[in-house]
Amino acid sequence: MNTAVIQGAQGICLAIPIDTARFVIPRLIRDGRVRRSWLGVVGQTIQLSRRRAALEHLAAAGGVLVTGVERGSPAERGGLREGDIIIGLAGEVVSGIDDLQRVLTDRGLESGWRRWCCGRVAGRNWE
Repeated sequence: MNTAVIQGAQGICLAIPIDTARFVIPRLIRDGRVRRSWLGVVGQTIQLSRRRAALEHLAAAGGVLVTGVERGSPAERGGLREGDIIIGLAGEVVSGIDDLQRVLTDRGLESGWRRWCCGRVAGRNWE
């Protein structure tokens, strides 16, 4: 979905991915805004090898690598650490940063999370 085209700038366009638009538009219509939950992590989408995902019985071959945790954040209180890989939240598979943001917006933090750390899957409810 194109949102702006900068004339005279060699065809530079700004766009919103259609999946994001499909997620946001109904909330804007219903509530007039989109509420976002704050987890307090810096992360990036990563891909695991299919072999590793199968060996660990992971639902997806990816997740969110935690590259930083803010002090006093829900993530810190929940025990997330730099280097953890978030693979689930609120009972849903998280295969990337977009999934994490979507689940946080839909469900918030009340339902707990799953992470893959040091070759094992761990989970804990938020406090």
